[in-house]
Amino acid sequence: MVGAVLGEEGGVRHRIGHALGIAAVLALVACYGAILRGYAQPTAVVIAEPSDALVEALARVCAAEAGWDTSTGDCAAIVPLLERRASLLGVDTLTMTRRYANAHFDRRRTDARRWTAYLELAAREPRGWPRDLDWNRFRDRWLAIVEHVRAVLRAEVADPCGEARPDHWGGPMDDARARRAGLRRVDCGPTRNRFWCVPRRRGGGPTS
Repeated sequence: MVGAVLGEEGGVRHRIGHALGIAAVLALVACYGAILRGYAQPTAVVIAEPSDALVEALARVCAAEAGWDTSTGDCAAIVPLLERRASLLGVDTLTMTRRYANAHFDRRRTDARRWTAYLELAAREPRGWPRDLDWNRFRDRWLAIVEHVRAVLRAEVADPCGEARPDHWGGPMDDARARRAGLRRVDCGPTRNRFWCVPRRRGGGPTS
């Protein structure tokens, strides 16, 4: 009787051990399945929203340098150009924008275009705005430039310069100086501005 009981207990222990082993295997399979499903799911890429200060600065430069029409492609070329220069020199894009186009941030200006330094996201009439022009006619255009800049920063608007990746921009009055500096003009489409590349170092970066 005792032997039978011990035998039965042994069988029970065997069945329990077998069941626990199966449960452990199933748990491991479920765990690996969860891991694999996790790897299979796409990773969400979170893109930080640019600061209002950066958007305002870039929109100001675009309006001042390229006018009120965003369809020319100038702004879509200027914004990534400034981003590249900022990365190259190890500064943020806002700092680079203020350095490269400092005239549009100088509120000590007294010339006829001093209003560019007072363009703001709030879209109030900038100080120094020409008296013979109704700001209300330009307010919506300014806000359109602001939204265009946001779209460019989100990479929703293509750089018209493509792989040319220019380092500088300017107007026709800068052609002679660009040639003297050895800059190479690149084709960015029917933009109002000219765009140039500087000679590359062996490592691929511009010399200035």
